[in-house]
Amino acid sequence: MSGASLRRRLADLRLAFVGYKLGSEPSWLRVKDVALAQARREESDELLVATIAAEVRRDPGAAGEARDRLAATPPCYEGDRAIRLIDAAISNLPVRPVAPACAELFDQEAKLGWTPLREAFAELVAREPTLGSIAGRLQEQHSQVIDSNADRLEVEHSVRALLRSAEREVAHTVGPQSQQADPLLRSYLPRNIAYTWLRALVGAPPLADLDVSYFARAPRTGAT
Repeated sequence: MSGASLRRRLADLRLAFVGYKLGSEPSWLRVKDVALAQARREESDELLVATIAAEVRRDPGAAGEARDRLAATPPCYEGDRAIRLIDAAISNLPVRPVAPACAELFDQEAKLGWTPLREAFAELVAREPTLGSIAGRLQEQHSQVIDSNADRLEVEHSVRALLRSAEREVAHTVGPQSQQADPLLRSYLPRNIAYTWLRALVGAPPLADLDVSYFARAPRTGAT
C-alpha cells in the first residue's frame, strides 16, 4: 500500500471511530460500507445495484465521495465491484463489466473470498506452504503458553505477542507487502484469510466460523 493510500486508510478509520463514539458516521462512509457489503454477495450486479441506488438517492454527494475514496485504494475484486455498483446507481445505467486486464485476478479473488475459510486456507497453503509452517508454529507455541503456569494476564500478553509475530510473517509471505510473483498471492485477500485463520487458532476475537467464507464474515471497514 502506498503512503498516500495508507494515510487515507488511517483517516477513514479515525472518522469511523469518531462516528462510533458520537453515535453517527459520515454519510460517505455509510455508502462505502453498504457498497462493499453488496460487492461481497454472490447475487448478480443487477440485483445488488438496487440497494446501492437507495443510498445514492439519499445523498448523491456522499455516494460520489465514497466512490472516489474506494478508487484511491489498491484495486481488488470487492473494491472494484463496489465502485461499479455505485457508478451504475449514479448514472442509472447498467453495471459496466470488469476491465479485461483485471478480470482473471478478480475472478480468482471472488472464488477464494466465497470459499469456506477452512478450504480457502488449505488452498493457500497448497500455493504457499510457508503459511502452513507459520500456522503450525503458532499453534505449537500457543499450546506451550496455555500449558504454562503463568497467570491469566501474562498468558494473554504472550498470546497477543505470538499472534502479532505470526501476522508479521504472513504479511511478508503473502499480500501487498510480499514479493510474490503470483498476483493472487500478492493481493490483500490471502493475507486477510491467513490472519483470520491464525486468530482462530489462538481464539482471538472476533471469533471466526471456519466453515463460512471470508466474504460472509468480512469486517465492515472493507478490503484494505
